[in-house]
Amino acid sequence: MTMFNTSPFLDFLEGSEFGPRINFLSRMPSSFGTGQQQAFSNLFQPTFNQFLGRLGGQIRQGQPPTLSFNDFLNQSFNPQREMARFPSFTSSPRLMSPTRFFFGR
Repeated sequence: MTMFNTSPFLDFLEGSEFGPRINFLSRMPSSFGTGQQQAFSNLFQPTFNQFLGRLGGQIRQGQPPTLSFNDFLNQSFNPQREMARFPSFTSSPRLMSPTRFFFGR
């Protein structure tokens, strides 16, 4: 068990309004540059939606909803893999060539 899992503040990450986002962003690799940090930040909502889907699956199967967001991230989240899954968050905008008007004389 890692120190993070035994932290007395773990309840804050599960129970506070910003806890899930704080938990998610704390997993951002320190090597990411500014653009990658923004792309990573944009992955929060789709990742949280995946967690909610997994939690809903537990409920639909008649199981108690025991999965925490922290457990979901520990078990299922890989930053590089997730950024590759959502290329729209990581690709830079395409530059278009300027429009040119040719007027005949």
